Amino acid sequence: MLDPLGNERKYGLLKTAMDVGALRQQLFAGNIANVDTPGYKAKDLDFHAIMRDYEDQVEMTPKARPDGTPYLGRGQIIQYGDYQIEDEDSNITMRVDGNNVDMDKEMAKLAHNSGRFTLATQLMNRKAKLLTELMR
Repeated sequence: MLDPLGNERKYGLLKTAMDVGALRQQLFAGNIANVDTPGYKAKDLDFHAIMRDYEDQVEMTPKARPDGTPYLGRGQIIQYGDYQIEDEDSNITMRVDGNNVDMDKEMAKLAHNSGRFTLATQLMNRKAKLLTELMR
């Protein structure tokens, strides 16, 4: 069956990148909001691991959870919780209160992630515009 945007693989890759980007923005905003919360650990998603698993699924070599179900099965919503990690970067100094949120680093990650999301959005828009032009 033909994908509405012409290529299911590229569309799915862009959609996954945008989904992960949106969730990462929420996590970074949560990190920033909890900068003064004692014991709070910065959270992030491993963008590259999720994208690799998507590619593996498309290539028919799916990664699976311990129970055998694929991370990125057809029709399934990505289980981001399987990828959620706490930032354990050795360059981050944990404060006396146990919080490890570095505001400068979080703002930099927020900006970098925003750029990725914008790029994926622009590519998706170009793909949709091209399809629209072809249908005229």
